[in-house]
This record gives sequence, structure tokens and C-alpha cells, in this order.
Amino acid sequence: MLKNILNERKMKKIREQRKKTAKKIAAGTISGIVAGVASGVLLAPKSGKETRSEISEKASEVNSQIKKTAADVKNNIKDKDEKLKSNISEAREKISTYLSERKAKSKEDENCTSCEEVSSEKETKEEISQENNSENN
Repeated sequence: MLKNILNERKMKKIREQRKKTAKKIAAGTISGIVAGVASGVLLAPKSGKETRSEISEKASEVNSQIKKTAADVKNNIKDKDEKLKSNISEAREKISTYLSERKAKSKEDENCTSCEEVSSEKETKEEISQENNSENN
């Protein structure tokens, strides 16, 4: 049992170290790519004006793509929100209908129970009166 706990802790520590290593590698790779792209653009055999206009165009493209994606995500969220609200209202209606039916049914059951009690009381009174009548005769 103690051996299992120690092994679990050891494995957890190893996983955390692997995660840290993976993050470092990813960060290094991304920074290398960014540095490579920047140096490639800046050291390209184009004039400064061409390079700046190219950077500006790419930035505009990326900006418009981001805006488009954000609009799509916003519309998707609105659609899901509307569906969720619709599902909630449907569920409320179903629950309300179910509860009213149950309430009505329980009232009917109570009424039937009291009807049975009243009829059984009447029968008992009739039996008693018949017994009294037969005793008197």
C-alpha cells in the first residue's frame, strides 16, 4: 500500500517534469519560428517600402481573419444560447404540466378516498340500523 502511494507520487513528479520540458520546447520552437520569420522579412532583398507594405498587408489579412472568426464564434454562441433558453423553457413547461397533472391526480385520489370513506360509513350505519331493527323485531 505504501509502495503504491510512493509510486504514484513518483509518477506524478515525472509527469510534471515532462510537462515543463514540453512547455519549454514549445516556447523555444515558437520563439525560433518568430525570430526566423522576422529575420527573413527584414533581411529579404526587397526595399523597405515593399517589406513594410507586405507586412501591412499580412497584418490586415490576419486582422480581418480574426474579426471574421470572432463574428462566427459570437453568432455560434448566440445560437447555442437561444437553443439553451428554448430547451429550458420547454423543460419548465413539461415540469409544470407534469406537476399540475400529479396535483390533479392526487386531488382525485383524495376525493375517491373520501368518497369511499363516506360510502363505507353509510354502509356501516345502514348495517347497524338493520341490526337494531332486527333486534327490535
